[in-house]
Amino acid sequence: MGNVTKQASTRFSIVKRSKGQSAVEKASYISRSVLVSEFDGQTYRPKYHEDLVYSEITLPPNAPKEYADRATLWNTVELSEKGQKSQLARMLKASLPNEWSYELAEEVVRDYVQRNFVDKGMCADWAIHDSENDKGQRNLHIHVLLTMRPLTENGEWGAKQKKVYDLDENGEKIPVIDKKTGQQKVDKRNRKQWKWHTADSTDWNSKENAKMWRRDLADTINATNEQLGIAVHWEHRSFKEQGIDREPTIHIGAVANALERKGVQTERGNINLIVILRIYATQNATQKQKALENQGLLRGDNQI
Repeated sequence: MGNVTKQASTRFSIVKRSKGQSAVEKASYISRSVLVSEFDGQTYRPKYHEDLVYSEITLPPNAPKEYADRATLWNTVELSEKGQKSQLARMLKASLPNEWSYELAEEVVRDYVQRNFVDKGMCADWAIHDSENDKGQRNLHIHVLLTMRPLTENGEWGAKQKKVYDLDENGEKIPVIDKKTGQQKVDKRNRKQWKWHTADSTDWNSKENAKMWRRDLADTINATNEQLGIAVHWEHRSFKEQGIDREPTIHIGAVANALERKGVQTERGNINLIVILRIYATQNATQKQKALENQGLLRGDNQI
């Protein structure tokens, strides 16, 4: 009997000040701890009572040691961002196999976070949660909160973007030409002007990175499952990427998920229910069609 295939559940998002979000609040939520924000003066207390299995802050070697304190780390992040549209942190939420022990989950997640994020220069605040619904079904999963600014060698927050000069085919800087004089422009200090653009200081925002992180998590889970003899294969690719014509469900979110577990219907939960019913209806129709074809009762353009 072959492996059962399970669709990996991973979701990346950005904590945005423009949406009224706070990195301190997110850190409070995943760690189930009370944190005070120095930026807005609010005290954040976790609203949900999901079981916290484990939490840890993992730092790159050039990070200040005091960043190992959750409140210090995220308050420093908040205070370093001045704009009202600032992006404060990157978040990952992902499911883990319910067959795993807590000790194994901690070991695997620490290695995954180190390799994919901390080794690239990010500070990572991560936690493992577990919960159980009224049917006894577990939901082992991780939350990872990541910094978005690079750290300099001396541990200070660097710029998210940098100035990059445009180059010609010979690798030379391209001058800015004054249309009136036909000569290269100069600034007020009589310095020559060159064409340039801004670019991200790191590649952390690349969509290709997100795909790589998803794939690595699925590969890590599959390798661990194989060692444990768990015959479940986790697939990181979307249905579209796999060439499967199937309607995906939507992300429910913590609030709606908590209500659904209590038996309270939500709009997002109902949307997923409709999608699932459509999938089952399509599968049943396909199975009936194949059965009729196998019996020689269906041929041509569905005429019996």
